[in-house]
Amino acid sequence: MQHGSAPAALTVWAAEAIPTAQPMRIALDAESWIGPDGAGLATARLADERGYFGRAVQSLFIEKR
Repeated sequence: MQHGSAPAALTVWAAEAIPTAQPMRIALDAESWIGPDGAGLATARLADERGYFGRAVQSLFIEKR
């Protein structure tokens, strides 16, 4: 594993259904990929008690220290 810093990047959210305003638990099924040049991608599937409702995607750049 390489150590480094990750600057803020654009995050994209896509939701198929908007969760209700009542308190709920949200599950994240997240993965990330980092290439040899430090560029990568983080993705997460979002779910609650009723099932899958969206996805989050964020670009990554990992810089060596």
